[in-house]
Amino acid sequence: MPWPLARSGAGSEAEAITRVEDRVPLPASATTRLNVPGPTPPGRSAPGGVTATSVEAARRPGAVRLSRLQRTVLLLELLGLCAVGTALAPYLALVCLALLVLTVRTVSWTGEAARERQDLRGRRRWYDLPLTALSTPWYLLVAAGGTVMLVLWAGLVTGVVAVVWAVAGPLTPGLLVLGGLLGLTLWWGPGAARLRRTTHRGLGLLVVDPRVGWTVVAALALVVGALVWSVPSTPVSWTPYPGPPWRPGTALHGLVAWF
Repeated sequence: MPWPLARSGAGSEAEAITRVEDRVPLPASATTRLNVPGPTPPGRSAPGGVTATSVEAARRPGAVRLSRLQRTVLLLELLGLCAVGTALAPYLALVCLALLVLTVRTVSWTGEAARERQDLRGRRRWYDLPLTALSTPWYLLVAAGGTVMLVLWAGLVTGVVAVVWAVAGPLTPGLLVLGGLLGLTLWWGPGAARLRRTTHRGLGLLVVDPRVGWTVVAALALVVGALVWSVPSTPVSWTPYPGPPWRPGTALHGLVAWF
């Protein structure tokens, strides 16, 4: 048998080896190893139509997702808080919103860097938490640029509307409208995608059980309703200034008077 195999060339040798391999049974462990699929790259579909990204997201803590209706109602309630805060203390509300945006963007940058390090290693290490804490000041500086741009954009749009409203509009409803506009421009302004993404993730972490989602929605609705009810009877606090930006003696007062 070796002589015909040697004369028939490389093709005949391959066919003979294949026939021998077909007759020799493989161990069960070898067959199992051959049938196990390799790691699925992120974003590509694994068997059954499940992506590796969705599987990894489901394994992470806080992966419970609110329904679209619950998430929408919660965001509207947060917008209501923004409007009420602006109606009660406009300057303080603007400062608090700017600090909140800076905090959310910093958390987004820091968390994204930590997840990338873990994905590259394939597992968590004991020094992940200290390294994340030590890198937070750097990502605070990184997030500050986008925060300044976003807050300036929101302040500019809101300020233009405030000048128009100050000509003839009533004060309290106007401040509520300006607060809502401020929240919308911060949510949809330039560079706000990171703010929206992190806020959605934070709402999912806040409501760890979908069954209590409506309880949180109802409780926040009561808080917003009580604050809105108190707005007409509560004097506006212009701290740290003695009055509104269009008060007598300011350049904006002259512009409003000219209109």
